Amino acid sequence: MRRLSATNLLLGIIISSCLISPSLGFQTTSLKSALPQLHLTPPSSSSSLKLAISPSSSPATAPATSTTRLNAVPIELWTSILPPTMGFVKSEWIVSYGYGFGVALSALSLLLKQPQQPFSIATVHAAALLFYGFRLNTFLFIRNRLSSTYREIAKKIDEKSKERFSTRIARTPFVVSCGLLYYGLYLPVLLTSKLVSDATANSSVGIGIGMNVIKLLVGLQWFGYTIAAVGDLTKSYVKASEKNGKFLVTSGIYSFLRHPNFTGEILSWTCNSLAGTIAASYLLRNKFSFKILSYLGLSMIGWIGMIFVHLRATTNLEERQKKEYGNTDTYKKWIKNTWSGWKLGASSTKTATTTTTHEITMDEETQEDYGSGI
Repeated sequence: MRRLSATNLLLGIIISSCLISPSLGFQTTSLKSALPQLHLTPPSSSSSLKLAISPSSSPATAPATSTTRLNAVPIELWTSILPPTMGFVKSEWIVSYGYGFGVALSALSLLLKQPQQPFSIATVHAAALLFYGFRLNTFLFIRNRLSSTYREIAKKIDEKSKERFSTRIARTPFVVSCGLLYYGLYLPVLLTSKLVSDATANSSVGIGIGMNVIKLLVGLQWFGYTIAAVGDLTKSYVKASEKNGKFLVTSGIYSFLRHPNFTGEILSWTCNSLAGTIAASYLLRNKFSFKILSYLGLSMIGWIGMIFVHLRATTNLEERQKKEYGNTDTYKKWIKNTWSGWKLGASSTKTATTTTTHEITMDEETQEDYGSGI
């Protein structure tokens, strides 16, 4: 299907470095507070000098201050990394169900942890990821249950995965890198949520314009996810209505947009990243924070990785369709009347193809039929 570049590994390194300092802090008890306190009682006329030793704290509270405590890792990091571990069972689940659950559960955990106003922009932004993730996984589940073709595709992916990885545990680096990528896609939602809850930032000059731009971007994000959903449903319906599903789909949304799945996601993830960037800029203008800056950097890396994957997937699919159907009148007319969406140039594709990267175990012949997802 597609290949993930070394961007994923870079994302993992940066996330790990950020987590070590702010999230994995150690709390120790100072020597002064840990030692017993000595009290000298002045002698009275009827008693000699007395030495009293008293503990600095009661036994009940001592363990809480004398032991080393490790701060909890953010729950959204777990909800991003754990879903791709489904790939230890079946390889294709890393970038299908793992992808959908990774972004959806992270957004859901934020809403549960930091309840927002029902119609605030932060809630609508998080709901966009919820919609995309659960919509994608529901679609994949139903389609794979109903279509023998897609079950065969899944078998091919597992077979190719066995060729790449000697054991299931050998998939670990790829599983973790995908989980970190999904975490980067979630972070813009966290940034908009922090902006909405920051009273000082909300009173800053020009915040009204910024919030209106964020609302526009989130609306376009929903629009892009809808385009991808319509593309998935259209292709599945048309191909299911024919006995032989190996043909071009040129009706419905495909009559003017050749790759709505990839184009919709490129639009959505770009708007998602821009919304987070604007939110971070207002937060940083109000008060500089290395944590906010790290969130912004990680979200940008996640966006770059995901957009590169979809641009190359669009380009590869264009080339495959041209090779397969290029001599037919249907294809020529379709090309003339439709837009391919965003894609890489020929030179970029050639360079990307010759670069050693992490490869999703799906070949170009099956990606046309597979739909949304990485």
